[in-house]
Amino acid sequence: MHIICNPKSGMGKGRKRLNEVTSYLESWGTDYQIYLTQYPGHMGELLVSCLSQFKEEDRLILVGGDGSLHELVNLLADRGLDLPLAFVSAGTGNDFSRYYQADKESIEDLLAPMFKGQVRRLKIGRVGPTLDKAGGVFVNSLGFGFDGQVIHESETLKAKGGFWQVPGANQVRYLVSLFRSLRRVPKFALDVKLGDHSQHFSDVSLVAVMLNPYFGGGIQLDPRIAELEDDLALVVIHDLDWQAIPGLLYQILWRKGQGDSKHLAFYRGPSCNLSLTPAIPGQVDGEAIFSPARSFSCRLGQQAFYL
Repeated sequence: MHIICNPKSGMGKGRKRLNEVTSYLESWGTDYQIYLTQYPGHMGELLVSCLSQFKEEDRLILVGGDGSLHELVNLLADRGLDLPLAFVSAGTGNDFSRYYQADKESIEDLLAPMFKGQVRRLKIGRVGPTLDKAGGVFVNSLGFGFDGQVIHESETLKAKGGFWQVPGANQVRYLVSLFRSLRRVPKFALDVKLGDHSQHFSDVSLVAVMLNPYFGGGIQLDPRIAELEDDLALVVIHDLDWQAIPGLLYQILWRKGQGDSKHLAFYRGPSCNLSLTPAIPGQVDGEAIFSPARSFSCRLGQQAFYL
């Protein structure tokens, strides 16, 4: 077994989860090798070392958060490798595991599919051309506007240390960042194309391409996303004034996206083309990025997981 781990993920939760994984493997007499990420970009170097020793019967385990998963899936995609992953979540948001591993609580539950050879091919998003540091692939969501502003605010709070880096403070930090971002809700123009359908929005606050219903550490933007097996979802929040914000927040945060809103447009399809003006803050799988003022496309791809 080859284990890549980000020990700092989840404010140190990565190290704890790694110990649980190794204890479980040792109980079965399974050999393993550990690769610990130590700095940004280190995972790419570790993967090269891992692959140089990889045998046909070997398995790859990742211990980390959504950001670590995003990075590893991009590295595999860049190399054209169709290598199944066993994922042990150890982040603060954990949107991927919240959706795909909700019924798996213990390390045994998470790793049993790997030992049984149970592989499931999940949809991922492919972006072209590559956006900033986002890479060409995402596993949860790609968004611009308000959610990007919230992520940037959240990272600013996290950098201050103290309470904001305490394990379990992620949702509090996200909610504080959300309300702080209300002071300067982004506004931008957006052109959308899905198949034969085109739509122009002149006053957009958020656009998100989503593969599962969750973002921001468990916030459910729209429950209809869970019903899409072979499509990606595109959610646009538009023409939003101050009077409409409380009602929309209530719908998303407390009603879990249930109900309709004239300020929320929902689309589905295997691909979409987006054009944003001007450049605005964004997020990919919970990591802050900036969008250039140009067009880009998203389409579906696949990644194999032991699930």
